[in-house]
Amino acid sequence: YSAQIRPVFRPAAPVDALNSEADDRDPAVTVHGDFIYLASRREGGMGGFDLYAARVLGREVLAPENLGIELNTEGDELAPALRDFVLHEQADLVLLVPV
Repeated sequence: YSAQIRPVFRPAAPVDALNSEADDRDPAVTVHGDFIYLASRREGGMGGFDLYAARVLGREVLAPENLGIELNTEGDELAPALRDFVLHEQADLVLLVPV
């Protein structure tokens, strides 16, 4: 994750709120930069990889929250992608959910 500040990019740096000991992958940032979606096998999930959303407030990234049983299953939900304010994912089942 890198931020653009007046056409110069800062060096990329770890985002402690997003990093866990689990397998975290596939970050996707909203067009407005106010949310980061990711897939993770962190504890407390529904099973396999689950989708999480982390709110971005200025330069602060809040801890990711599991998107719950409406999106996550016992299988793997991977590769969140945002198109026209709709969250698309690669999963054992295909789900299209408005965000």
